[in-house]
Amino acid sequence: MKGVATSSPVPVIGGLSFTNLSSEIQSAFGLQQSGTLYAWGANTIGQCGVGFVGNLSSPTLVAGGLSFVEIKSGSSTALGLTANGLVYGWGDNGNGQIGDGTSGVNYSSPVSVTNGNLFTRFGTLLSRAGIAVTP
Repeated sequence: MKGVATSSPVPVIGGLSFTNLSSEIQSAFGLQQSGTLYAWGANTIGQCGVGFVGNLSSPTLVAGGLSFVEIKSGSSTALGLTANGLVYGWGDNGNGQIGDGTSGVNYSSPVSVTNGNLFTRFGTLLSRAGIAVTP
């Protein structure tokens, strides 16, 4: 059904199984029980985190070989939390919303944003702001 609008659910191509999903306006993420993260959809500024820019019509492994326990996405930016409390971000960083101390630099692969801090959970990733909570 590629390129066809439908009012009924259709399976994501590739036969993958996800335990958690997150989406923003034009991109989606699927997190497997193993912690492996896939992305698909619009990837015009690297918001899928796959290591390159270019739209994705099927689930593609997020770059970096990282294992996540939680993912949040919104407005072309995504944040991932690992089991050991590290946070990684990618995508639009025009206003510093990734939180790595830079702004105006977009990332097409996950970058560490923890700066030595460990986190236990996320808040909601809003339009251009992210929240992570320390223990």
